[in-house]
Amino acid sequence: MKIGFLGNANNYPFTLARALKSKGHAIVFVVDSDSPLNRPESRYPEITIPYPDWIVDCKGINLWDGKPDDVPLERALHILRTCDAVVLNEFAPSASDLIGKPSFALLTGTDLEILADLQYLDFAYPLPRFHLRQMFRRSQWVARRSQIKNRAHLRAKIDRQRSGIRKAVGLNYFPKGLLKNGDRLLDEIGAPPANRTFFMLSDIERYDYAPYPVNDKLRILNVARITWKKPRQHFICELDYKGTDVLIRGLGLFIRNNRKAPPLDIRLVRKGADIEATEQLIREEGIESSVTWLEAMNQTELYEEYKSADIVTEHFGEGSIGMGTLDAMATGRPVVTRCDPDIFKREFGEESPICHAVTAQEICDQLTRLSASREIREKIGKDSRRYVEKYFSPERAADLVLEKLQHAV
Repeated sequence: MKIGFLGNANNYPFTLARALKSKGHAIVFVVDSDSPLNRPESRYPEITIPYPDWIVDCKGINLWDGKPDDVPLERALHILRTCDAVVLNEFAPSASDLIGKPSFALLTGTDLEILADLQYLDFAYPLPRFHLRQMFRRSQWVARRSQIKNRAHLRAKIDRQRSGIRKAVGLNYFPKGLLKNGDRLLDEIGAPPANRTFFMLSDIERYDYAPYPVNDKLRILNVARITWKKPRQHFICELDYKGTDVLIRGLGLFIRNNRKAPPLDIRLVRKGADIEATEQLIREEGIESSVTWLEAMNQTELYEEYKSADIVTEHFGEGSIGMGTLDAMATGRPVVTRCDPDIFKREFGEESPICHAVTAQEICDQLTRLSASREIREKIGKDSRRYVEKYFSPERAADLVLEKLQHAV
């Protein structure tokens, strides 16, 4: 089967494409972004420019703000129309009708919970209200007409995104019950429940199990972005808010309550919207001396951080585990994060080795348990590696996608 890809959030689709290619399928991968995070070479150093034949660079595509006759988009559409089926991510479901092939919607967050949400209309273009005495002011009517026009354009884009998701022969999103807003939208859009599946993936070949480190201090790596405030001027996708404040308070509790525990080296990556607020919270908790700030890094550098960590933490917001959790587990490190264990047990039929925590006290409790014994940490790390190999391999994800596409081709 010849399978095309459009959209590549954090190289998640590209990892899936590699797995499908390894199974003998012809892959055409369209790179549509200038962002390093969404380009293959940022995660896979062996991928160099010029790209190999199966990767096509169409950077400059702007499916959201561009016109259908834009040259990069027309080139991408021409290529994708030669495929038997396509996998669409980010803005790409909105181009499903233009491509005209059976599609699989690989949804990763924003593509559903913002780009396909009609409530985004009222946030982006609220209709201006004015009093009776303002009704005869020409400027008020001009502003209102402009706002109505902008709303109509955005409504058309959202409708196309929703249509692409609804018509997809298969779609992947988080398990039902995990993200209430995602469940609401998929029901509202009318996506057939039978088409929905769930997988996440870690590149377990790239992220090999690493022997457990020997550190003078208990090294805790937080892999999530430092984003936890929810300003009113932003339309919220819950997956974007990582609950870093809960983590910092949990670390403060642990340090105050465990004076005899090993000293901590808390490693935070300087990436996210709330760096200054987090620095202030760290000062309030009195744990500045335990914190090491790291600059944003590439995937190879991040893997080295995983290998050197005793414990990894990720998100404590309303969202779900991400690639950081899975890659750390693949490396063999215990992960403390919010994981809704009942939902994962329902999906896979066995307990997850993830150290589930929601509150600052629960984070403190998990760290107290893990800090007590290197043997406990090492065992959980090995169990984590086995769990990821069994349920989150790219090969398993590829099989689930093929199952949906093969019925439609």
